Amino acid sequence: MPRSDEPGSRLAEPAPSRRVLALVAAALVLAAQPAAQDPPAPPQTFRAGVDLVRIDVTVLDEQHRPVRGLTPADFTIKENGRPQRIVALDEIRAADVDSPPSAWMRYAPRDVASNRLADDLGDGQAVAIVLDDFHTPDDSTDMAVGTREVARFIVDHLGPSDLAAVVHPFKPGRTQDFTRDRAKLLDAIDRFDAEQPEFMVIRERVSGSVGGDIQRDSPALGRDPCFQAQPVIPTLRAVTAALATVPQRRKALFFVSVGLPFRFTPGNTRCQGLLYDELRRTFETAQRFNVNIHPIDPAGAAGYMRFIQQPRLRNARIVPGLTAAQASQAAHLRHDFLETLGEQTGGRPIVATDDLQGAIAAVFEEYGSYYLVGYETAPNFDGRFRQIAVTVNRRDVEVRARRGRWAPNATDLTATGAGPRRVTCVFDCWYLPPKPSEVQLTGLSPYEPLPLRALAVPVAAARDGSTTEIAAVITVRLPPVVRPLDETLTLVRTVYDANGRASPPVLETATRRIEPGPGEAAEYDVWSRFSLPPGRYDVRFNATSRLADASGSVHAEVTVPAPARTPAAGPIVLGKDASEGRADPFPSLLPVAPTTSREFARSDRITAVMRLFAPGGAPEHDVHVTGTIVGSDGREVLALPSSMIRADAFAATGWADYRLDLPLAELPSGLHLLSLTARFDTTSARRDVVFRAR
Repeated sequence: MPRSDEPGSRLAEPAPSRRVLALVAAALVLAAQPAAQDPPAPPQTFRAGVDLVRIDVTVLDEQHRPVRGLTPADFTIKENGRPQRIVALDEIRAADVDSPPSAWMRYAPRDVASNRLADDLGDGQAVAIVLDDFHTPDDSTDMAVGTREVARFIVDHLGPSDLAAVVHPFKPGRTQDFTRDRAKLLDAIDRFDAEQPEFMVIRERVSGSVGGDIQRDSPALGRDPCFQAQPVIPTLRAVTAALATVPQRRKALFFVSVGLPFRFTPGNTRCQGLLYDELRRTFETAQRFNVNIHPIDPAGAAGYMRFIQQPRLRNARIVPGLTAAQASQAAHLRHDFLETLGEQTGGRPIVATDDLQGAIAAVFEEYGSYYLVGYETAPNFDGRFRQIAVTVNRRDVEVRARRGRWAPNATDLTATGAGPRRVTCVFDCWYLPPKPSEVQLTGLSPYEPLPLRALAVPVAAARDGSTTEIAAVITVRLPPVVRPLDETLTLVRTVYDANGRASPPVLETATRRIEPGPGEAAEYDVWSRFSLPPGRYDVRFNATSRLADASGSVHAEVTVPAPARTPAAGPIVLGKDASEGRADPFPSLLPVAPTTSREFARSDRITAVMRLFAPGGAPEHDVHVTGTIVGSDGREVLALPSSMIRADAFAATGWADYRLDLPLAELPSGLHLLSLTARFDTTSARRDVVFRAR
């Protein structure tokens, strides 16, 4: 059967002129914008003051190099055409805030589980690497090797806080979800292989006649047949939408492909129309949420064109090569796709060049320097999209920034009545995301409508060691509210043992009063306590918010120690003192109200607690605890004074607590490791926790 870019294929037609592509691109940009500007905001009665909005801005010169040293006076920010007051500006350099990883950064475990990428990123960026295993010729070893080399080069340039995923559109079972584990990413890259799939013909009636487009059939069943025959386009949309859920962070999608034989026109067939609409939605999402797509042709300047001119064996027969004119036409069509994809999303198309590594390094240099700009704006509760325009008073510069934000909806969030009010957007997700099944077909985890974090720690063992009390805290994130509201959360807890066996689910409900506050999100905590026998467990929390009319799930791991004759140490718990006039979530179990946050301001008052266990009574001698705080480079920032816990402190309960007020005001900004070591009679135990100081 002929290939889609060889003689006999209806897709091998003359490429449209640059003028036509420019007109189409302009039309797509216009289609992505709101139909009209918002009317003047009505007087607000719900909350006084101002809202603080933070956006990241990249400023590039003519050579696409970052422009440094700008001040607030150099920036102008308009929201719906109205100038805004800039109140904060920080110049961020990745080398300063995200230094090379030390050993502890690579191996220190993260103790808080989350169903949101943004909670794990810190100062890093989210990077998706899509390897086109559908259009890359299966009989070209050079292009397959080139694809792997490009992807490995991207992984080598990731920062220590960056999260990355490797996506295979045609073989999604080879996809690696977002992770910091470089070994897993490289393994997913090494699994890349452009295999020869079976062909299928989609026949559609066009102007009274029957025509057919030769396409390849993807095994990703469950999609529309048009998407089965062209899985790369829906994969790009799903991955872009997954990245768009990460607010106010750096996001990049590297698309490694020789290009698609596809034109950016609605066409006159059903499949062409569906694929065009899917790409248009991809552009809209990428433009509004700063997801830059960087297409990379692994074949280099003319590698693909040279390849399709050579005769080769296919399906047990020799396929003649294309003529020079035909090869140029086919390669031009694919490069047009890659270039328009990059231009429409603010990315840098890396095509028609043999210096792939230099171009990729330049992209990471661009991402490594940007500005965090904060501006004040009057609170607005009309639930509409607010356009943001950022300019810099320098000549010949390119400014890349978030294009808007979605205001809270006063009708949804302040209405009274017995029934819940639906919130169509829980967190920066006002656009229509793909269905969970579509995201799963890429091999990535599906989008979770309700953002959650969870922490579960053992806190009190029974005297006989048969069970241990577990304290769990679940943090729920909602849109900002404009007046006090009552919230009800339904929580279903299911515990899975090391063999995957599930316990009967347990249903709990909690009510909270949500108060207005600054920022673009409201958070509250729900606490749970239960008992488990010794072992390792995966605790799944399914939560449903009545206020947001949305659900989400999160998994937390917990290890319950076996009964021991020697003393032991539990994990470090971070929280606020339970005696500060607030409700005590775990009476008599913990001296602090634990928090799932691991990012603190210098003014925060946070206490670290390490519980020491002495089964069967008290240790023979006093317990000595030493500690240190180190920075992301592995160097010691602060040595903590040695403390002693008297042996008789264990007598009443079988445990005693070491407490430390985190010296946040003394720490520089960035990631830190708190390491505590308890020395018992004949043994010692070390516990670590990672946190970020702002």
